[in-house]
Amino acid sequence: MSLLECKGVTRIFDANSAAFKALDDVSMSIEEGEFVAIVGRSGSGKSTLLNVLGMLDVPDEGEVLFEGVNVSTMSDKEKSVLRNKSFGYVFQSFFLEPEYTVYENVEMPLVIAGVKASERDERTRELIELVGLNDRKDQKTKKLSGGEKQRTCIARALACKPSIVLADEPCGNLDSANSAEIMKLFRVIAEQGSAVLMVTHNEDDAAKADRIMYMKDGSLSDERQ
Repeated sequence: MSLLECKGVTRIFDANSAAFKALDDVSMSIEEGEFVAIVGRSGSGKSTLLNVLGMLDVPDEGEVLFEGVNVSTMSDKEKSVLRNKSFGYVFQSFFLEPEYTVYENVEMPLVIAGVKASERDERTRELIELVGLNDRKDQKTKKLSGGEKQRTCIARALACKPSIVLADEPCGNLDSANSAEIMKLFRVIAEQGSAVLMVTHNEDDAAKADRIMYMKDGSLSDERQ
């Protein structure tokens, strides 16, 4: 049984009164501790796929399964609990609270999950050390560099010890040196047991993954299309 899987997923949007298939009969799976990259140009459908797999969007056809369970059978509350417990999200645009410190941003999912204060503090400090931001933990995130912001995002994504981290163009706003550091962190995450699914247009970043898939015009393939 795969950790996360989709079968025959199609997602249709209406654009200028015309139906547009952002995803066209997509099937894939990812296993525990696997680092997978999906490569495609802007508009190829890769971010839409990530949103569907992460239960941030709903397919028009097909199904998404997490640990063998079809998530479409879950209530909105059950999906919300599953997202907070088992999924970590890393986005190109960071989505940090700019007036909060690094510590406060990383701690936030643990507060939402109701983790007691002493455990929150231990876990938050552990993650900030993992991403190399001990000396910045009390800095407001609006004052961080792009690389520091993304490392904060990764620490936040790992707060609840997710089974899988979904990363959408995580290095899109970073230089090559910072991108290399983020790829090293993803490798560490996978080695510690959490799967990583990253979508990117950058083939150098994708080459760091265990497996690469290719997306074009809403279709996904193991081979370059």
